[in-house]
Amino acid sequence: MKRMFFALLLPGLVCSVLQAQTAWEFGNEFVREALRTSPELLAKRADSDIAHQKTRNSLGAMLPSIDFQSRYTRAGGGREITFDVNDFMPPSVLPVDVPTSVIPFLRPEEHETKLSFQQPLFVGGSLYHSWRAQKMALSAEHASLKAREAEIAYRTRAAWFNWLSARELVQVSLEDTLLAAEQLRSASARVEQAMANSAELQRARAALADARANWIDASTREQLALTALNRLLGRPLLREPDVPVLSADLPEEALPLESVLSLARADRGELHQLEQQGRSLGHYQSAATGTFLPTLVAAGEYGYQGEEYKFDNDHDYYTLSLVMKWNLFDGFRKNAKREQVVLQRRQLQDTQHDVELAIEQDVTRAWLNNRSSRMKHAAAEEARLAAAENYRLVKALYDEGMASQVELLDAQTTRTRASTREIAARYGAWIAQADLWRSIGHVFEEDNNE
Repeated sequence: MKRMFFALLLPGLVCSVLQAQTAWEFGNEFVREALRTSPELLAKRADSDIAHQKTRNSLGAMLPSIDFQSRYTRAGGGREITFDVNDFMPPSVLPVDVPTSVIPFLRPEEHETKLSFQQPLFVGGSLYHSWRAQKMALSAEHASLKAREAEIAYRTRAAWFNWLSARELVQVSLEDTLLAAEQLRSASARVEQAMANSAELQRARAALADARANWIDASTREQLALTALNRLLGRPLLREPDVPVLSADLPEEALPLESVLSLARADRGELHQLEQQGRSLGHYQSAATGTFLPTLVAAGEYGYQGEEYKFDNDHDYYTLSLVMKWNLFDGFRKNAKREQVVLQRRQLQDTQHDVELAIEQDVTRAWLNNRSSRMKHAAAEEARLAAAENYRLVKALYDEGMASQVELLDAQTTRTRASTREIAARYGAWIAQADLWRSIGHVFEEDNNE
């Protein structure tokens, strides 16, 4: 049992000797993995790809359209056109009757091969503004993706710190189990030597059973925390990551609240998304206004026609057209569409103001939690040191027969509770730091330099 006890303490001893990564620095690797493999982010990236293709489609509407077309037709029946030239010429001109000509209305066989183009020259700016609106919509999708990345990063870090906390709590519960087993052995020896009664032995047995139960609960919570982390990473749920020696450092103190709020206003993806959506609606409004103006389109064709496939100067043709179209009345549909966009812009402005207030509240809450988490850890660390010293003193008195078993168990319980609170407070401070970064809209350290 003593060998197992020292084996459990070895990582802590090594941690005090070696220069180790902080939990945050090592957790960044998990964040990068989650950003690559998260199905939620893959779906968001697909939305960005779709928006990119819509932008390309809007740009293509301003470029010329060129088509190649080939047609071959066989026809039968239909009416015929009879033409008798003798009815138009006097006998002095035509001494002999000319046979009547019969011209079919439909050609029995015909082909047409042509190349045509169409180029919008003026459409009231609707094509241009539609393209710009799609570009702004694409930027909005990118901003939405950035906001989702910050959320995934926070969830991954929180799951990582929760697992580390659960893992350390397993160590604490195991140490308590080993100590309880040692106390049971000591109590048994004392009873055999008539230095204690059987009640002390039973209390030691109950303490060991209770410690074992806590150990089982802590192990189960550690496995559940591990499944939560691995699910975000897309790994097998019970696969434990290879974790190096981690330092016990706490996160650095946050910037002043006003500085944090300024960073959030500049970097929160939701604000950028709403801003780009507003610009997109502005271009849509301009495009809707442009539909009230006439359109001007240039078109042309060049090809070959005939009853046989002959591509020569006797069978070619071309046409050039300049087409103007001006819709004078469409049942007020264009006006309704424009007014709809105007109302959407007003609605978006109200939404933007509400989101700004919500983000300010979110950042303030995260900043206050970040500050209080440090204070809570400082108090928890002080309590842990005091409880550890109290246990050492009571244990020494107990070994000398000057303290009761009840006092020893109470000191051990107090030490365990203080250690548990210190672990929870330490990783709670890291989770609060991750939440503050999420509220700002940052994922990694380099985001501060954007």
